[in-house]
Amino acid sequence: GAALLPIPGLLAGLSLGHSIQLAIFIALIAGGYGWLFFLKNFISSEEVLFVVSLLLSSLTIVNASMYSTTNIILYALVPWFLLWAIKLNAKINKEKFQKKHMLWAFLFLFLLGSFAWIKLSGLLTAITLGASLFFMLVSSITSKKCKNSLILLAITACVCFTFPYLSLEALNTKLSGTSATNSYTKVSSDIEAPLTGKHWVHSTRSGWLLWSIVAAPGYSLPPKSFAIGLRDFGRQFKNLRQWMCENQINAQVFLAGSFAIFLTILLFCEIKAIYAKTEKDIRVSLVSFFLLPFIGLAVLSFLFKWNYLLYHAHTFEFCLIFLIPTLLVFSNVRKITLRTHILCALIVAFPITKNGEVLIRGFSNKADVFISKSESIQNLQASRFSEAIEIIEQDSTNPFDILFFLPIGDSSDLILRTQMRTMATHFSKYNFPRFGEMKTSRSLNIYCTYDAELTSDHLFTESLDSKFPQRKETEIILSGDVIVKKFVLSPEANG
Repeated sequence: GAALLPIPGLLAGLSLGHSIQLAIFIALIAGGYGWLFFLKNFISSEEVLFVVSLLLSSLTIVNASMYSTTNIILYALVPWFLLWAIKLNAKINKEKFQKKHMLWAFLFLFLLGSFAWIKLSGLLTAITLGASLFFMLVSSITSKKCKNSLILLAITACVCFTFPYLSLEALNTKLSGTSATNSYTKVSSDIEAPLTGKHWVHSTRSGWLLWSIVAAPGYSLPPKSFAIGLRDFGRQFKNLRQWMCENQINAQVFLAGSFAIFLTILLFCEIKAIYAKTEKDIRVSLVSFFLLPFIGLAVLSFLFKWNYLLYHAHTFEFCLIFLIPTLLVFSNVRKITLRTHILCALIVAFPITKNGEVLIRGFSNKADVFISKSESIQNLQASRFSEAIEIIEQDSTNPFDILFFLPIGDSSDLILRTQMRTMATHFSKYNFPRFGEMKTSRSLNIYCTYDAELTSDHLFTESLDSKFPQRKETEIILSGDVIVKKFVLSPEANG
């Protein structure tokens, strides 16, 4: 999935960095225009649409240089598929079921199934879009002949929809020897504890899973930073931390989830308030997206023991649909309630001001930063490891040398930033000590580059010195915010 984004630019002869930036920009423009065009069909107020366009443009500008999730491709597609579903439903209602409608429906569902090739979790969004079309047709078709055609469509849709997924599974199994189910089952919540916090697996069981289901729609809304801020604020209190640890409660699920549940309640009340006054297609779409993706994520959370409900990336492509109730109230209702004001402030005004702040800070904090030659050639932006990469590449003379990234956080795109052979691990403080000894069959150098903060962790430093029993020499060639430790390895050395 992630590798698909830069392919068009690379085929056109662009560098990796420019290919990614161009593709992200096009995806954001396509998605933003799609959502604006979608909302324009149901919202008549020019003032409200102007605010929406401001929100979407700020989102595009701020995210244009960040490739944080493959869901950005789905973000570009979802509003157009939603419009396609509504248009297809209108055509069938007007002209009754015809062969051409069946063919269009088959194509629609086949392309939805192909979301799996972009990102496997995108199937939940695809299922929701397909279900939205089905529910639209069910609620509008009255004749017996059309109902029979709808049943036939539902049966054949399963084949059209599942074929891309099954073909992807077959290809993955052939190339990697394992299926997606096995891969997801092997994910360990303990290894990812620095990212998710302790007791993450317990949030996928019993009452905490229900808690997460209720919190998920609210957590998908833009003001996630409020929820994360509440979580970080709560962690400062020793008694609260101790209580959560004793009761095996995850801080993200409990504290961030509490604020998210508040947002879910507001959103539910807003949908209820405008439900009877909105068009049928909007009602079906809202209810489908309010329920189906989160039910699917709950099932996956239970099966794979990883709480996908409170992980932001899986809702990025469709969360803007939840703006509709508040925007419709502002467009059509004369007397606006406190609930609507709160929601508008949180999901419209706050993202605009936050994106504006990020943009201004980005321009005001611009300074000359060091960037390695390899990063510059690929037109990638500088990173905190840029100087380390440059020094390592200048020092290395053996094509078999290895650059081993050991960041304190996630490894992000580090392996793309050098032409050397690379290794990397997320959250090295916790994960690197779990590694076994590393040996080589030929002489080479391995350059371990890591954040200076890790030098205060005795377990990490002891592990670093013990992982390479074939080392002949050890040398620190860079010391600063990032440290580079060079190990000269030889098959003949015994450590």
